[in-house]
Amino acid sequence: VQFLQQLIDTIPSPVYYKDPRCAYLGCNTAFESYLGIPRAKILGRTDADLLPPDIAALTREKDLFLLDHRGIQSYQVKFPHADRTTREVLVKKATYHDTRGKIAGFIGVFLDITDRIRAEEQVRESEQRFRAVVQDQTDMIFRYLPNRTVLFANDAFLAYFGKRSEDVTGYIFRLPVHPDDQAGVEAHFASLSPTHPVGTTEFRSLHEGGQVRWQQWINRAFFDELKPSFFEMTVG
Repeated sequence: VQFLQQLIDTIPSPVYYKDPRCAYLGCNTAFESYLGIPRAKILGRTDADLLPPDIAALTREKDLFLLDHRGIQSYQVKFPHADRTTREVLVKKATYHDTRGKIAGFIGVFLDITDRIRAEEQVRESEQRFRAVVQDQTDMIFRYLPNRTVLFANDAFLAYFGKRSEDVTGYIFRLPVHPDDQAGVEAHFASLSPTHPVGTTEFRSLHEGGQVRWQQWINRAFFDELKPSFFEMTVG
């Protein structure tokens, strides 16, 4: 028993286990720190004794469902930390059984994903700011994957090519490059590298009615390790 306690105490994530009555049988030091309650005051008690009523009610509902259905359970919840902040927590639980195969209780672990959630929110906010800025540009701008699937196209780009966002975003779009210039354009993109990710290319563009227009694009490749993850093109 001492060995098992020392074992779970080395786990950095909060870990606990309960009996079929949903009362705590044990926990590790990380769980004590997370709740801000010593182990002696946790053992034998239920969440109704330790947590705010709304969290205790949700936890009991999840516990009872797990005991009725046995197996593994996972859900996300806003959990009050001992430092008086609210954390985004991914809770994972699994039932365990006695020698007769009956449920003897369940084990739970907290995975604090607050930093990940905040990082994702920052990325979304940054993307929204990027879109707001480029939508106001009169220059044509669009992003696409190496297979030419479009990630984003601003209004100027869509208007120039007579497209709608829903017609190109998520789909493969090929610029109407003149056949005689196609090889040069492909060679230009192949020359972009992590050390030289930006370049300029000029080519003839074919349009309705047989019109030919010269275009100059400033191109930037964004790399994931050594391979390009996506490209961004802007009219020069």
